[in-house]
Amino acid sequence: MEIKENLYLIPNAVDFQFYPRYLEKNFQKEEDRVTFLSSYLYPLLKDYDYIFLDVPLTLSLQNDTAFYFCDQIVVILQTQERSLTGAEMFIKYLSDTLIEDFNAKCDVLGVLPVLSKRKAAVDEEVLRLASVEFGPEYIFKLDCNIKCNSLKS
Repeated sequence: MEIKENLYLIPNAVDFQFYPRYLEKNFQKEEDRVTFLSSYLYPLLKDYDYIFLDVPLTLSLQNDTAFYFCDQIVVILQTQERSLTGAEMFIKYLSDTLIEDFNAKCDVLGVLPVLSKRKAAVDEEVLRLASVEFGPEYIFKLDCNIKCNSLKS
């Protein structure tokens, strides 16, 4: 569906919830399950400059197939303490599982803080801790001054 000139959107289908079941039924090896979506998306790269996949920041077979296809991943970070721990675990998972086990070529582009209350104490502390953990150059600024570096754990 064309949203505007040179911008297309493919909405999620209701039956996509059965995608993991399809993968498990049709592929014996986990590697074949994880890499399956890429076989359909790679040919599209000849027609598009960018393909964005918007998936929740959860660990699942369904998301692994999306993450495997990606060159770069933006980690969304709610400025809450548990969210920081989740982001740390997610980046470790990408490194240990998708990159090490399945040879994915993805890098974490950076961490994007969201849902902050602007200058609330918890927001400031989580952003400070995220800067210590990941490096300040990998935390996207809320004013959209974005540096394009890769974050490797």
